[in-house]
Amino acid sequence: MLPDVQFLQVEVSIVNGGLVTKYSIDSDAALPALLHAKLEFQMEALSLNNRFQKDVNTYLVAHTTGLHLSARFQGEQGVRYYLSKQASVESHAFYRNHWRPVLLSALANNDEFCEGGFIGVLPYGQADGPAEVV
Repeated sequence: MLPDVQFLQVEVSIVNGGLVTKYSIDSDAALPALLHAKLEFQMEALSLNNRFQKDVNTYLVAHTTGLHLSARFQGEQGVRYYLSKQASVESHAFYRNHWRPVLLSALANNDEFCEGGFIGVLPYGQADGPAEVV
């Protein structure tokens, strides 16, 4: 059984209109050294960053409408709130170190994404047009 500490982390950036993620095991997490080494080994051996990157883009498409509506009605703070609340829901549903709530939390704390960068990553194809971040 894994300890109830946050050990999975992700760096997010927007490059050429796409979201790039890099997951890693937090070296400062309160984990036994052997467990930390095993987790890092698994990240590398299973090429989890490559696997996660493919799933990230598909997964985020399901949040397109929610993010755009949050931005339209509450601006940047609405986007942060939406991402934080969804991260909490998924953390309870899956586990705090599942890649999805870790991603959502990182996005909620990413200024570029919340200040409108999500619009290029997740364009809104509806007739009423894209969100405007206020």
